[in-house]
Amino acid sequence: MTANSSALAPKTGLLFRDSRFVLMIAGLVVLMTFPLVFNDVYYTSIVAKMLIFAIAAASLDLLLGYGGMVSFGHAAFLGIGSYAVGVLSFYQINDGYLQFIVAIFGAAAIAALIGALSLRTGGLYFIMITFAFSQMLYYLGVSLEPFGGDDGMNTDRSEFGFMNLNDNLFTTGDRRDMQLIFYATLAILVLSVFLLRRFVNSRFGMVVRGAQSNDPRMQTMGFPTFRYRLTAFVIAGAFCGLAGALWANHQEFVTPVYMNWFRSGEMLVMVLIGGTGTIFGPVVGAIAFLTIEELLKGFSLDFSFQIGERTVFLVYNGQNDWALIFGPMLVLLVLFTRKGLLGMIPEQSQAFNAVLRAIGVFFIALAIGAGIWMLFGDELKAALGANLGPYSTKQFVKYVIAMVASAYYVVNAIRWAITNKATITAYGLGLMRTIIRRLARAKIKSSEHL
Repeated sequence: MTANSSALAPKTGLLFRDSRFVLMIAGLVVLMTFPLVFNDVYYTSIVAKMLIFAIAAASLDLLLGYGGMVSFGHAAFLGIGSYAVGVLSFYQINDGYLQFIVAIFGAAAIAALIGALSLRTGGLYFIMITFAFSQMLYYLGVSLEPFGGDDGMNTDRSEFGFMNLNDNLFTTGDRRDMQLIFYATLAILVLSVFLLRRFVNSRFGMVVRGAQSNDPRMQTMGFPTFRYRLTAFVIAGAFCGLAGALWANHQEFVTPVYMNWFRSGEMLVMVLIGGTGTIFGPVVGAIAFLTIEELLKGFSLDFSFQIGERTVFLVYNGQNDWALIFGPMLVLLVLFTRKGLLGMIPEQSQAFNAVLRAIGVFFIALAIGAGIWMLFGDELKAALGANLGPYSTKQFVKYVIAMVASAYYVVNAIRWAITNKATITAYGLGLMRTIIRRLARAKIKSSEHL
């Protein structure tokens, strides 16, 4: 078991010499500063959506990447978590603690029921049973006319004792800025990834991975693999239910479409794009998938050309036809990067790590500067003088970016000069000798001419 465990262990280590971990830290810093740099409700909402589906995809990786369980009904737990918030909100129960507890344990209970039946099979049968249960829950949601049926229903955002997810974080007024739910989702994503990695690196995770590699051998060694795999199924369902609760708060709307089979297929694609068996990979895959989707949906094409006497019209509507382009892109990605996007990053690269560390330092300085401006902006403007005019937060962030970038490059230039002072001195002396020789030759030629 030890040999198999080492072969199946996650390749991404929590060490700064690992390029992938450094990239994760840099990405986390970028996400923490994103709402401050792009003070726009639409972009903040889109990235929050990516983070929610990153939680769902990471939970699916626990089944697919470590347990070898290809679940084609994982979106059912996303829908259960959403409806837990929606139904309680329908009855004017907006207590966030209660809503999230019901979402997590409700999804876990349904996962226990589905897993107890589906895990007695394997392969294609397991895929079809999970697909069937997901569609059963989807049509159950369609039949719930008091809760909107196929049309869905509006919900209120959860209320906690110290905050309401509908509140503003940095802005004032009636316009919702989405920043509070963004940071709440980011915090839950970090906690979810941490807990899932603890699960897969524990004794429990080793048994689940061993069952994927050789189930009969693990049973012979005395491990009840069915219980372990069922526990993994329940844990994955609970985390996906948590993502569903966040999704209902994000959308302020629930619908049975969340439980449809194509949503489960999208989650599988997210895991495959990022890289299975890494936990980090599905997070990257979810962000990449939804980013490409948004870019393709925003692109449209309409032109015509002549072939002989016929005029051929080519029309591409991104909102409806984006999958026509994304499909071939996905095929090429799977063919040429079988370990996913995370597998394309070198494990050990000093140059790559240096670039990522520089990006991290840059955004940390940006976050500190933006935070100081938000806390003491009025005092700073008064100290700088009224003749400078009013400054918005976005303008100040741009100035901070310029200052930090300039300071970074100046410091790097000085460090390089100190490190390579011998080389610089040698080149300088050589250049001076060349100049003196050419001046001497020019003087000799001028004297001969005279």
